[in-house]
Amino acid sequence: DEILAAIAAYPAAIELNGDPRRLDLDPVRARQAKARGIKFVLSADAHAVHQLDYLDNAVAMARRARLTRADVLNTLPVDELADVIRPARS
Repeated sequence: DEILAAIAAYPAAIELNGDPRRLDLDPVRARQAKARGIKFVLSADAHAVHQLDYLDNAVAMARRARLTRADVLNTLPVDELADVIRPARS
């Protein structure tokens, strides 16, 4: 709960990693994060071409957590995504 509170306090997102050796955020915690307004990024964490298929695992995790397209940053059109992730200028 403290970690989710800290993430919610900053412009940050949580990665849902589809690598079968990772799969570290369970659906209950993902739903709790969503309830706090935290966004997500789905990732294959691929280090080889065949590992790109791991993205299917990340999508399955997002579905189990009842995330929608609006909750996932990398479903945005590229221009909108660039605006969201662009560092703030001081």
